[in-house]
Amino acid sequence: MARPRIPALYGILQFCLRLILVVFEVCALAALVMLSKYDFNFPLGYLTSVSGIILCMAEMVSLANSTGQIPRMRTGAIVVADFILFVLGLVAFFYFIILNGWRTGGPNQEYRAWRDDPLRAEKATWAPWYMWLQLIAAVMHFLYMIMHCVDACKENTPEQQRRRRQRRMMRDTERRDRRAARHAASAGHHDDPETAQV
Repeated sequence: MARPRIPALYGILQFCLRLILVVFEVCALAALVMLSKYDFNFPLGYLTSVSGIILCMAEMVSLANSTGQIPRMRTGAIVVADFILFVLGLVAFFYFIILNGWRTGGPNQEYRAWRDDPLRAEKATWAPWYMWLQLIAAVMHFLYMIMHCVDACKENTPEQQRRRRQRRMMRDTERRDRRAARHAASAGHHDDPETAQV
């Protein structure tokens, strides 16, 4: 069975889930951009968010292409990519917390690293947004990884392998027929006396 695309219900579900993840990744990126306005740069966060957006957009484009002209990524490749983004997201989340100090239990609820910073109020506004959005995105990548692992297990049943072999043989036969037809048409074109005079 070919991997589902948009007209199929499972393809629509995958598209919607990836779209939700893109929204979380874009919001996390926006929070990082706001933090960078206040002199706080976090390159690992940019790498994680942008990589997640690129993966999800590539998967969404292939899901939305119902003609099948754009090939879908292999299920194993998506599992590995989602796992890498899950790990990157967790590392970014915990590194962000360690880098800025844990929140104190006091009434001010300030990050220790920004205690003497004149822009601490602005940073403290955007930092939790980034932190939690990044954690949500990492968890979603983990859930998608599990979902695609289940898909990969379903793809490797003997029945699915037999169907794939049959489809591959049919495609090869169609290619040979098209190639033979093109060859016959080009050979017929050279033998035609009217076209030979021109």
